[in-house]
Amino acid sequence: MKANTQVDFSQSKNINIANNAELNFWSKSLGITNETLVMLVHEIGTDVEDVKYYLQRIKLLNVR
Repeated sequence: MKANTQVDFSQSKNINIANNAELNFWSKSLGITNETLVMLVHEIGTDVEDVKYYLQRIKLLNVR
């Protein structure tokens, strides 16, 4: 029987969307869907800080 272990990807510098565990971790951490994260990685790249920066900018632009 496989143990239910969770891997902490918080120290990773890049997001690997081909790894389901990592995709789920980052989607949950960033508060977005897996589909949105995949789209962002294709548009922006895999750098975690770039994705976070983009999401912060979007949130600031949507605040009125």
